[in-house]
Amino acid sequence: MENDNYYLLTLAAIAKEIQQRGEKRECAVNLSAGLPLAGFGREKKAFREYLFRSSQPVSFKFEGISYQVTIQDVRLFPQGCSAIAVHPEFIRGEPSVLLMDIGGLDCGPHAAGQWNPQRLRLPKPGARHDPMHR
Repeated sequence: MENDNYYLLTLAAIAKEIQQRGEKRECAVNLSAGLPLAGFGREKKAFREYLFRSSQPVSFKFEGISYQVTIQDVRLFPQGCSAIAVHPEFIRGEPSVLLMDIGGLDCGPHAAGQWNPQRLRLPKPGARHDPMHR
């Protein structure tokens, strides 16, 4: 990652979640995040390291309140898998699943304003290489 913007936004989201739940400001959390399908394999390790930094616990202030958070684990999934995880009944009994992420208009430097559909074939839930499980 080029900078700490996403990391700082993640800490802010953790603080908001702690506030919403009325939890202690000194706690341990597990993070989950989705990465684009096209770069999932390439970016997974670096992004996990970006979120799961070595100096634990992480001490920070958000809206004038101090927090001390230990990030216990970071789990990454291809974007779109959450839709299947929330509704497992959609794939129950299916021999295989093809996840399509239509996304938006790809405006990257080489995209020329073209639609960029991405797809990922998911193995049967619980299978050895299931991206939804470790």
